[in-house]
Amino acid sequence: MDLTVMTVAELEAQRGQFADKLEITRKLLRQYTDHREREAELRHYEFALACMDTVIAARQPRPIWVCLCGSTRFYQQFQEANYQETLAGRVVLTVGFYPHSTEQAHGETIGITPEQKQDLDELHLRKIDAADEILVINCDGYIGDSTRREIAYAVAHNKPVRWWDRVNVPPELVL
Repeated sequence: MDLTVMTVAELEAQRGQFADKLEITRKLLRQYTDHREREAELRHYEFALACMDTVIAARQPRPIWVCLCGSTRFYQQFQEANYQETLAGRVVLTVGFYPHSTEQAHGETIGITPEQKQDLDELHLRKIDAADEILVINCDGYIGDSTRREIAYAVAHNKPVRWWDRVNVPPELVL
């Protein structure tokens, strides 16, 4: 049986047959005193099922990965975008710390050092690297220096740019 040429439907049907055989083998194993032969059969079916699961998973379409970019003062909009993008079936990469909305986002006022800010900015660029596209949270057209840098980075790395507020895109950033 060549798993590489089977359709997903054929694989799933074959997997169902192997799962049935595995269950029967497990039941038989409980009835026999000499388990060696049945244990080898059990391992064979378990391995075959694991291979089929791997091939089926590899053939599923990969979801789009989107990285949210924008000012962290827009905490609520980041949460809304994360929710909407997730419901749309996208994997969302976003900021993990909101220095401009710490009380709202983290429940207390937390500061960070300039070095930590630089490290977080660098980490966000790695998220852009991992993403297929970026979504800019540009509430009322506001785009700060860090976000401009992230947009330039995404464009330089051939990542499509989408806008949260499509009406208020600064003209110099229309691509």
